[in-house]
Formats: sequence, structure tokens, C-alpha cells
Amino acid sequence: MTFPEKTTLRPSMYFVLMITGLLGFDMLASPLISAKALGNAGYFAPLAAAVPAVAAMCAIFALQKRFPGQSWVQYSIKTIGRIPATIILLLLMITWRFYTTLLSRDIMSLVSTHMLIKTPTWVFSLMGFLGIIYLAYHGIESISRFMSFVFVPASIVVFLVALSAMPYIDIRQLLPVFNFSFWDLVKGAFGVSYIYLPIMLLLVMTPFTRDLRSARRFTSGALALGVLGFISESLSAIGIFGATGLMRYTWPTLEFVHIVNVRYLALEQLGVLLLTVWLVLTFGAAAFSYWGASYSLSQLFPKISYKTAMLILGLPTGLILLLPRNIIDTRYYLQFLQKWGTMGIYIFPLTIWLIAVIRGCGKGKKRHTKD
Repeated sequence: MTFPEKTTLRPSMYFVLMITGLLGFDMLASPLISAKALGNAGYFAPLAAAVPAVAAMCAIFALQKRFPGQSWVQYSIKTIGRIPATIILLLLMITWRFYTTLLSRDIMSLVSTHMLIKTPTWVFSLMGFLGIIYLAYHGIESISRFMSFVFVPASIVVFLVALSAMPYIDIRQLLPVFNFSFWDLVKGAFGVSYIYLPIMLLLVMTPFTRDLRSARRFTSGALALGVLGFISESLSAIGIFGATGLMRYTWPTLEFVHIVNVRYLALEQLGVLLLTVWLVLTFGAAAFSYWGASYSLSQLFPKISYKTAMLILGLPTGLILLLPRNIIDTRYYLQFLQKWGTMGIYIFPLTIWLIAVIRGCGKGKKRHTKD
């Protein structure tokens, strides 16, 4: 059975969706974990963390080549059976939804406290939730158009922030360069591997292309740009504050923006501008994630339509977003999911691909792609 959705995504859309997904959830990802593991050389952690992300991405495209036009739900059932696949996929979807909703809540709280101080946070969250539902309701085509529209201005602002931070970096804060062990590097990579989790949305996206080779190339470009962005972010934060100085801040990346002065551009409030851009990217990334979970649920239970699946997921998503804020509890659950949820989500496509190869499931016949 082929994927029932008639929408076809251009390969370039894979680049836009992936890069905005990565930046939307993790543009201000805290480099605290990598600094704790590697000290002043913490900027190596995002590079090492990209290794499992690349492996998972290759496995996802290899699975789509073996099972052309089929979703991760369909080829998982064919590979390991309906009952095991249903249990595993439900656990992965619940973990993914809980993680992305908590992360969206944390970001909304941050933006609310820095930009809309007199506005109740629940009002801000409700507006964001309704906007996410509206965008996801119209499907991946609508989401891709929205993200294409915000991609260019958002990229300009992110590039401007990274460039303007360079003069404030003290090279002595980044030394010594290789003063860490191999296990420290593994620990740091494991701790920050969650920053590449949006790449897992490829599990749902890959059936929407007719040119798998080009889609893989554009996705690889988005991931490479994301790696460069996260390394630059860590370099700036550590270079300005040092590994020890980072420990004073919950959002050190946002703190260094506050000291940046962009002359001749009349951008005194660069931090507010960055938060505005991040909020728009988060809005698109959250809708993208919500669409992926809803579509996967409708695939797992064919009697449930996509829009019904949206309503089913809407209640727990809304409750998590709108419940009274407790930043300590939110951060505790987020860190737990970032540490252990990442492992299960990355391992899944690699395991399914290995089982499919061993069992000889899916031979890539009836190809509809150019690859």
C-alpha cells in the first residue's frame, strides 16, 4: 500500500523544513551540557553529536529506498509485525509529542517573560496552540509554504547575530583545544544529541518526494548547516563567557546577545529581534511536529482519519501547554527526555533497517523515484 497523501514535496523543501525544524526547536540550545563535559572545548560536542544523526538519516533514506512510497508505520509493520510495531511506534510517538510540547512550552515561557511581561503566559500559549492547530490542519503543504516564507528573513537574523558576536570572543576562553578524553567527547555528544532530533521527521516526510536522491542531498545540506550553526553558537557562548562563566546562566546564548552592539544598523534590541525570529521558527517547527505525529497516528490506525487524530492529540498537547508553569519540573522532564528519549528515537530507524536487510523485506521494486 502506498502513501495515500497526494501532496508531493520538492526536494528543496526538505532543506527548508529540516533547517527551520532544527533552528526552531534548538536555535538557542544551551551549551551548558557540552561545556560541563568538555570544558572550554565544548564546541566539539555538537560535531560529535552529529554522527548518530547522520547514521539515522542514512538509515531512513535506505528504508525508503527499500519500501518506496511507504510510511515508517507501513514498513515497520511489514518488518517486525503489527503488534510489536504498534507498541513501539506508540511509545515513540508519545515520547516525541511529550518532548516537543514541553520544549515548545519552555520556549513560549522564555519569550513571554522577555517580550510580553504584562501578558499572562496562558494567553500567549493559547494563541500559539490555536495557531499550531490551524497550520497543521491544512497539512504538510501549508506548513512547507509557511516555513519557506519565514526561512529567508530568519536566516538573515541568525547570520547577523552570529557575525556580530565574533568581535566579543576571547580566543583564550576557547583554549586548550584538545584537553579532553575520548569518553568525555562521547559524554558531551550524548548529552547534546537531542539538538538533531527534528531530523527524525524524515520518517514521515520521505514518502512525499519523487526524487529521493535530491531529497537526500538537500537534507544532508540542511544537517551540515545545522551542525555549523550549533558549533558557532557554542563557540560564541564559550568564547564570550568561558566554560565556568556559562554556569551562571540558564540561557547563555541569549545572554551574549544582550552584550552585542551592531553599529550603524539601529539594532539596539538585538535580543528581542532574535527571540521574535525564534518564536516564529518554533511555531513552524511545532506545527511540523504536530502534523507528523497526527499523520503517523492515522496511519497506525487506518480507521482514524488525519483530522480525528489531530483532535485526539490536541487534548494532551493543549493541557501540557496551558497548565500552570513550573520551570523546575519542565526542565527536569526535558533533560530526562533529551538524555534517554534521544537514544530510543535514534536507534529505531537503524534497527528497522538492519532487520529489513536480514529478513530481506522490501526489495525496492515498483520504484517511483529517480534514485
